[in-house]
Amino acid sequence: MYKKTVLITAIAALTLNGFSAFAQAHQPKQLHHVKPINDEDNDSVERFKDQLNLTEDQKNQIKAIREKRAAEKADLKNKLKELRLAERTEIDAVLTEEQRALLKEKKEAKEFKHHELKGKRPIQKPE
Repeated sequence: MYKKTVLITAIAALTLNGFSAFAQAHQPKQLHHVKPINDEDNDSVERFKDQLNLTEDQKNQIKAIREKRAAEKADLKNKLKELRLAERTEIDAVLTEEQRALLKEKKEAKEFKHHELKGKRPIQKPE
């Protein structure tokens, strides 16, 4: 009787473990879409300004701070764009022609899938 109970328990544990592994392997991929940074949307002061009960003076001071930093943030955004382009150019120089073609194909397939998941009509399905 004891051996039978142990055997049934072991079979049940292995079966459940197998189902768990199968379920994890077949879960849909989570898309980690990175939204473009919009400081006013992501800033906790902006999100909670109504709950913070800011005075008009505080609102004006915060607005002035944002205006003062706007040009600097725009410059940094442009600099980051330039750095990404330079990085891509350097990496392309390291890759072979075949690797560049494969990378381009993978990027296009990813873009197509992204548009498909978002319900947008892609220009053309990659081959």
